[in-house]
Amino acid sequence: MILRGESLSRRMFCMLGMTALVNGRTLGRAPAIPNPVKLGLVGSLFREIPAGFVLFAMQPFKALLEDELRVESKLVAGGAALELAKDLNEGKIHLAVFHGTEFAWAKAQYPKLKPLFIAVNGVPTVSAHLLVRTASTYREVSDLRGKAVTVPSRTREHCWMFLERRCVKPGVKPSSYFSAIRRISTPEEAMNQLSNGGCPATLIDGADWTAYQSENPERAGKIRPLLSSEPLPCALIASVDGILNNEILTKFIDGMLAASRTDKGRELLKVMRISGFQRVPDDFDRQLVAAAKAYPPVK
Repeated sequence: MILRGESLSRRMFCMLGMTALVNGRTLGRAPAIPNPVKLGLVGSLFREIPAGFVLFAMQPFKALLEDELRVESKLVAGGAALELAKDLNEGKIHLAVFHGTEFAWAKAQYPKLKPLFIAVNGVPTVSAHLLVRTASTYREVSDLRGKAVTVPSRTREHCWMFLERRCVKPGVKPSSYFSAIRRISTPEEAMNQLSNGGCPATLIDGADWTAYQSENPERAGKIRPLLSSEPLPCALIASVDGILNNEILTKFIDGMLAASRTDKGRELLKVMRISGFQRVPDDFDRQLVAAAKAYPPVK
């Protein structure tokens, strides 16, 4: 004979056991893949180019993302770096593109942000130079005050940051310090013009300066850096643990690292003007700390 109290106890035990089993399965389940996966683009990507054009130009990234994840994706024009970081931290977007120094600011405020891989152009850092003619009498940036500086179209954010933070005094705009900021189509044209004496100085990405020295050694010998930036962290794709299924995320990372081996990947690299994607360097945290110290966010 089973007493009423014993029967109730057994029922309660069975219910608790089933609840634990169900909860255990739920807790052990990998995160579902969002559909669509939202990729946010930091607002500084749109400094010179309208957001609509950038979103259109980044369609190869969207296609590659969908190939790897097998789900729909959506490109989102994000705001400033800290706004984009907040959205990523809160799960409103699932992946985000940051410039390296801006990610340093974001990571300091939102520690859960995790770089997945970096976008490189030959080397795993970026830099900028203010170039002048070798024969010029300019010895420091103050010698260029009131002179014109040439800047190529689609100049990257770290170069602008260098011009605004290192080449002029705090609170002074380059447009008021120099007589003019003149635009020119390409870095090569800018350096050709400088070597011919057609302008006093030009702002150049470190990767373009390195390539020019290799491809045009005679012309490159006629120009020199007046001021150079420190090595800075590369642009990157970031996420937050738990937003995406780890297995799928790993597949996505591996696919992006192999981008140069596929037609869609090569198209993306061409659009982004990079040589490829690489794993996050071991010293990346140190790079971020140094970058945030050298170029703190504007308050």
